[in-house]
Amino acid sequence: SSLRKNARAVNTFLREAKSAASLNHPNIVIIHDTGTQNGDYYIAMEFIDGYTLKEVLKVQHKFPLDQLLPILKQLIDGLDYAHSKNVVHRDLTTNNIMITKQKAIKIMDFGLARVMKELQNEQSIIGGTPSFMSPEQTLGKPIDLRTDIYSLGICIFELTLGELPFQKGDLGYHHLHTTPPTPKRIDPSIPTVLNDVILKCLEKSPDARFQSISEIKEIIESL
Repeated sequence: SSLRKNARAVNTFLREAKSAASLNHPNIVIIHDTGTQNGDYYIAMEFIDGYTLKEVLKVQHKFPLDQLLPILKQLIDGLDYAHSKNVVHRDLTTNNIMITKQKAIKIMDFGLARVMKELQNEQSIIGGTPSFMSPEQTLGKPIDLRTDIYSLGICIFELTLGELPFQKGDLGYHHLHTTPPTPKRIDPSIPTVLNDVILKCLEKSPDARFQSISEIKEIIESL
């Protein structure tokens, strides 16, 4: 409500909502409508009967491979579709990926909550959640779909190992300069292919990462 008279906030909110509403995929939360009611701007979206992956991790610590692969395949399908529509998530975390009681994956919040929080704080829109932010986001540089690939790598790391690659200290510095832990050294039972996917997603330079989600999709489907 504090932003109703802020034209920049309203325009950003509506632009982001329109972008997210253009996405129609079974692994992405559907936005049904946006508008105003009694002077308040709102988004009406699909109700998901389930839990975030972060909530599930708090209970079971990590996902064994037989549970992990169906999650990854759906997550990658949803991201691949969004990228095909030129929509970059910009804040992919295990907190905004839900799993329903039927084991369907639903990606939420294509930047909307992040944008509004930053407008309220009157910060520049560089975005992201610190533990999951790409190096280019950390520096406030222009981003593209490869920033989602970096965040996806952190999500896979956390789902596989039950911990984040960078947890303490200056997270921005770590994303920029610290080599991430090798997953297989933490858990030798992790398939080498999955270990390599995670590390390639987490390359500091966007040019050294996978250049599209479809490249990751082919590898994951081979597991």
